[in-house]
Amino acid sequence: MNLSIWQIIFLAVLQGVTELFPISSLGHSVIIPGLLGWGNLINDTSCGGQSCFLPIIVALHLGTSIALVIYFWRDWLQIALTLAKNIKEGEVHTGTEEWVSWLIIIGIIPAAIKPELGFGAFFGGLAAGVVLGFLLFAPDWIGWHFSVFIVTDQRFIQITQKGLFHRAVSDIGLTQIQSINYEINGLQETMLGFGTIKMQTYVGDLVIRDVHHPAKTQKKLASILREEGVIVTSYPANQPTTADITNEEAEEA
Repeated sequence: MNLSIWQIIFLAVLQGVTELFPISSLGHSVIIPGLLGWGNLINDTSCGGQSCFLPIIVALHLGTSIALVIYFWRDWLQIALTLAKNIKEGEVHTGTEEWVSWLIIIGIIPAAIKPELGFGAFFGGLAAGVVLGFLLFAPDWIGWHFSVFIVTDQRFIQITQKGLFHRAVSDIGLTQIQSINYEINGLQETMLGFGTIKMQTYVGDLVIRDVHHPAKTQKKLASILREEGVIVTSYPANQPTTADITNEEAEEA
């Protein structure tokens, strides 16, 4: 079986798109050709008596890796600087970006030492990755699930859960709220419909992250405040405020 250049381009695009989401891009590269009648890539031996699957998959992943390195070069630079700083200081703080940087390095050690490890090691590493991912994801899920905000006719109460053993409570009067803004940042937030609510108050800013349909939530909060006689400013957080426009006009003058 010989794939045409257009079929390979299709697989490359499929590989690049599915890498953005927590789904198997490798599985799609096997299943989709079979569903489209292109043949069985795994069992095909038309590449000099050997399977054509491995060279194609390696080339697709190599292209994806190069694209990610180019696009996220600032992040990779920050990771390198963070690792150098940790080595110099001799300590690493868990739950931080530097901790994630070290996890990335640890994750590539087996393949770097012995690339010819078989599928047994692959699935063993996959199982270990699932367990590690669950351990890393659990605190974030707990924080999201148990963090709530309550609006009464007098008060706004925000309960923020951070991990297992840290809970913060903010309690302010409705009259202290100056503005309610929202922000949707990035591809995933745009496609999945969640974002951040930012509330400016006389005592500081309140930030509510990972809110589903933040625009609707902002309008609902503003409606509740209007019903209670509190007038606030509502607008997307990435749009200029009246104060910002006034400052810009003053600078131009």
